[in-house]
Amino acid sequence: MKTHSILAVALGLALTLPTDAHAQTASPFSQAVQATREKRYDEAVALFRNLAEASDHEAQYNLAVLLKSGRGVPQDYLNALIWAWQAQLGGINRAAGLADELFQLLPETTQQTARKKVAQSLQSRLDAGDRDAIAEFAEFNLTLMAEPDYGAAYMWYSIGSALNINGAEQARDAAAANMTQEDIATLQAKTGTLFSEKGLAQRFKVPTK
Repeated sequence: MKTHSILAVALGLALTLPTDAHAQTASPFSQAVQATREKRYDEAVALFRNLAEASDHEAQYNLAVLLKSGRGVPQDYLNALIWAWQAQLGGINRAAGLADELFQLLPETTQQTARKKVAQSLQSRLDAGDRDAIAEFAEFNLTLMAEPDYGAAYMWYSIGSALNINGAEQARDAAAANMTQEDIATLQAKTGTLFSEKGLAQRFKVPTK
């Protein structure tokens, strides 16, 4: 993940800003931040959206900020929450507070729609072999469902642990602490079958340089 700082910028919008080489290379992220500073919000939204759809979590957070404020496009709490949740799952700490604010602004049926959209996005990334989506999908089941789904989290953290994804083993064991021995045995068998039949080791193999 790129490293950016969190600063208050134009019109009080708190966006992640580039602090690395992106600032010098006129990256799309830097262009989007500059567009925000210059109040060209429609351009900023378009640039951040392209990056957000490519799983740039900082861009997802920034897009959520713009959608919540209604700058560049009409105010859109639903899609702001969808992007804020994805940014939160991607490790953008500030996104959790934004997501909580947006969650309170939406009725229960719309909250459920947001969860469904996030789950669909994560599933698409898993199907495409995106390793980062493994832990994010597990975390989604733990923290963003109406009730924590420890079983699903255990399965995907187990897959992450098998693939040597950082932190997955500890998170797997933490999820297991909330389940019975019978549940764990059943899930281990189910996970092993999924891992082998779907060829997950190959799907999520780290490309060699």
